[in-house]
Amino acid sequence: MNFSQIIRYKNEGIHKERIFNYVENLIVSEKVEYECIIKPYKKGKSLEQLGYYWTAVISTAREWQGLTVDEADVFLKSNCCTPIYKEIFGETYEIRKSIAKMKINEMAKYIDDCVNFLGSHGQAVPPPHYKE
Repeated sequence: MNFSQIIRYKNEGIHKERIFNYVENLIVSEKVEYECIIKPYKKGKSLEQLGYYWTAVISTAREWQGLTVDEADVFLKSNCCTPIYKEIFGETYEIRKSIAKMKINEMAKYIDDCVNFLGSHGQAVPPPHYKE
């Protein structure tokens, strides 16, 4: 079982106490090793996600459909982004979330959906390049 705790400024003491209690009550044996990582929490999408989307994913859609960058972005959103339906002044509108408003997990799901959509049509998106 993994343990995760986000430490926020507003309730810093309670959050830290929960971490300390978990570690203090952790049963360590010879058969199990644990890793503790403290790092800044990323709420918004990452630059890596944006770079991969705009270079690899969009490029694949552009080459396949013969579209401009903006057209490819609209094309993928219309096929891969789950719409939200809102009623405004008695009329229902289909709205698709803007990439600018997506958080890191939403962006990851959207990219996966785009890659799967393109792959299901025989279009291979190159894998991302990771730097260490």
